Amino acid sequence: MAWLIEKRRSLKGRVDWVRRQIARYERALEELPRQLVQLETELASLDAVFKLHVVQVEPQKITGKQRKRKALLPYGVLSKLILKTLRTAGEPLSTSTVARRVAEALDEPIGWEMTTPLRQATRKRLRRMVAEGWVERHHPVCVGAKDEGIWSLRKDSAWDGSDAESPSPPALLRAA
Repeated sequence: MAWLIEKRRSLKGRVDWVRRQIARYERALEELPRQLVQLETELASLDAVFKLHVVQVEPQKITGKQRKRKALLPYGVLSKLILKTLRTAGEPLSTSTVARRVAEALDEPIGWEMTTPLRQATRKRLRRMVAEGWVERHHPVCVGAKDEGIWSLRKDSAWDGSDAESPSPPALLRAA
């Protein structure tokens, strides 16, 4: 019976999550057409200005440019905080725990809306740190999986917790 209850809780949680996602996307779908109309109006106005200019330019031949995302944290800060968190923990930690401790270590607290992007950035950075030789993975590798991972600082890591600008990965230290 406990298994059935747990299974239902799990399924109910997934159903609730899907409903929240649908509501979020429905709100976005209501707003996006209005934004599209406004942007297309601005684009048509700009195209009209091109026609008035002395230098003739065909606006349709100008390709679009995507906005770059603003970095969540300055370069290197996430890596340093992850390494510091894993070093002080002394035991393997889950991705969410690492992300929470990184958030706590920041000088300015982050809002609830930034917790998911921070957790995602932490997970991505941890994966890269495994490849670079800084971090050890304590869970099976599943392609495309977004489950919690368990991570620790590698035992042979030469990082001592100093605030060096860009510490070298252990593999590079051994090669020298």
